Amino acid sequence: MRWYALKTWAGREEELAGLIRRVIPPQLYEDCFVILHERLWRRERRNILHREVLFPGLVFLTCGEPGTLFRYLEQVPVVSRLLADGEFSIFPMDGEEEAFLEKLQDQDHVVKLSYVSTDGMGHVFRVEGPLSSCEEKVERYGFKKRFAIIRLKLLGEETTAALGIYLNEDAEEMQGSLRAMG
Repeated sequence: MRWYALKTWAGREEELAGLIRRVIPPQLYEDCFVILHERLWRRERRNILHREVLFPGLVFLTCGEPGTLFRYLEQVPVVSRLLADGEFSIFPMDGEEEAFLEKLQDQDHVVKLSYVSTDGMGHVFRVEGPLSSCEEKVERYGFKKRFAIIRLKLLGEETTAALGIYLNEDAEEMQGSLRAMG
């Protein structure tokens, strides 16, 4: 399957993915999705886990025969109007980008939190989870706000993305919350 990125306005990713899923016959593509990532927010001394769009303005589409799909897209009035108005554009992705994103996300297209073990002085000893597959791409960590900035190539350009992390103290709190719920 070949990957394509559909560029749209930030904040309209789910709207575009929903439109594609509604108007395009499922036999013309394998999947249409937005990649989300988990983040921890600290509020009132508690961790709040939430999800947000990893790449604002991008929807991903996988298909085997793009020619048929693109011809179909051009014939659907609402889609052809959006294309003509510049509401979205379609870009092929290269194999290296596809492989990296496949490895980073889970089957639900979510990049889960990664565990980071530190010495308390900013030195990282161990990384587990999605971030472990791209440790060499980490530019910096924001331990207080629980993120790691990675540098990657996307659509042929260098860019950065923030991935969520959790630390020892978060792991202990999250295990306590899970025990209380179970």
